[in-house]
Amino acid sequence: MDSSRSVFLAVLVLCLVGAGCVSPNSSEISTSTESLREDTTTDEQTPQLVVNNSAKKRALSAEEDYIFNQLQNASCASGAPGGQTGTKYAEIINETSRGKYVEVNVPYHYSTKELEADYESKALYLIDGANIMRVNGDEITPC
Repeated sequence: MDSSRSVFLAVLVLCLVGAGCVSPNSSEISTSTESLREDTTTDEQTPQLVVNNSAKKRALSAEEDYIFNQLQNASCASGAPGGQTGTKYAEIINETSRGKYVEVNVPYHYSTKELEADYESKALYLIDGANIMRVNGDEITPC
């Protein structure tokens, strides 16, 4: 009985190894799991990611310029983008035949004789190729 049991176990192990269920070498297991962790981004997706990141950066830069110009033109205040509160971010919220709509949030600060203030400016930009347009957003009027 013991010899038939040994034969049975040997045949079972050979079947499992042959079917690929069990590997006699543990390094093969780690190699196969490493391939599952590799980046799955294809070459076709990479240009779109670059275009999206570029659109976000352009919208953030445009809003920073908007804030800077509004504060420079305010006779009662001085300030700049980059306040102590809030989070700077950009998100593509829609893409149409007209272009990409990018929502931005940019913190800024300013000071007057009466106060020191930290705010956030929220705006929506339409980016179409080389063109960029502020569709709507917060008005910055410190005076």
